[in-house]
Amino acid sequence: MPQKLSWSLLLAKADDEGLWENLYWMVSHHHSIRSFIAANGGPCGSLQDMFADLTQDLFLKLLEKDRWQYYQDAGYTDQTIEHELNHVEIPNLVSQQLRKLRPESYRMARRISTILSTSTEFECFQSANGSRRANGKLAHRLYGLASWPAEMQMKEESILPELCRNVHFRIRDTRRSGRASTSQVIISNNALRELLVDIFKAAQSTMEVRTIRSLALSKIGVEDSKFSPIDAQVGSSGKYRPDDYRIDLADRRPTPEEVLLNREAAFEVQCLADNLIVDLERAVRHKGRRFSKLVRVVWHCYFDSASPSQTEIARSMRISGSLVCHYKKLFESHVQQIDLPTEHWMMLNGAIESHFRARLNDPGASRSTYLEPRLERLAS
Repeated sequence: MPQKLSWSLLLAKADDEGLWENLYWMVSHHHSIRSFIAANGGPCGSLQDMFADLTQDLFLKLLEKDRWQYYQDAGYTDQTIEHELNHVEIPNLVSQQLRKLRPESYRMARRISTILSTSTEFECFQSANGSRRANGKLAHRLYGLASWPAEMQMKEESILPELCRNVHFRIRDTRRSGRASTSQVIISNNALRELLVDIFKAAQSTMEVRTIRSLALSKIGVEDSKFSPIDAQVGSSGKYRPDDYRIDLADRRPTPEEVLLNREAAFEVQCLADNLIVDLERAVRHKGRRFSKLVRVVWHCYFDSASPSQTEIARSMRISGSLVCHYKKLFESHVQQIDLPTEHWMMLNGAIESHFRARLNDPGASRSTYLEPRLERLAS
């Protein structure tokens, strides 16, 4: 895109395509977006597709909050709109992506920043050029112990991990906290403050906030792992060797009682999956073509091993990217309404995958074809 068009003119014309192009230019050139992609990568696809997916998410979020109309009604200038997008909306988008990608690391990083800025044991120091940088980007502010002299120097970042290697690793605190007690404490605020003090004393150097976060997280039991299938490594190499799966495991066969309980739980999960399909059909008003598109979008987003980007899905299905987002959010909203114990979610995932696989293989079959066997069992 050689040159951005006027935001005010695009809003006056209600030119959604032009607004999207302007927003894409800003997202693709924003330093926080590029830093996020460089540090965390993204789904399989080109860099342009990653920018397009992030732009689509931001564009729809602005539509949901009715920000475009607000900009127009409030008489925002082009400079004001760009300032808000650059300093509020796009950073918020990156924060949401980080929170989804690494929820515990993101939460701990925020807690570390809060303790550094509020605790009396730490102080914001001047940089080499004499500026305190208290108003600059938080990640680049210099902090140290409040008891240190103002001329305390900052050592080379590369030697800091070696200086801090004798700082003790903190045992994970497994107490529950947060909304509905779904998150673990990991480490208390007092223990985290003591850890930061130990790091500063071991390094004897002022450090940027981003460096302190990295060193502190290396001493805490943070768990941001992702689940992957057992055959992922073999599948990625393209070679299948049956001997790779012949592992002599311990006999952990369930008892007869556990078999019965698991069977009942599986039947309950299958019924929930059936109800989910019914609710999704009702959400698209029982229109076959719309439901077929929804099935294909959900399959590619959540069950396709290739993990295509939203832009690739839209391109392959010849539909708009906003429609892909719409069907994705529709499916997520219905799944989030399901009340199920944590240990049964994997079973539900398998049941939903089976439903959608059957729909993809036989798109013309009626819903009763899939529900009939379980309804017969329920009647008996």
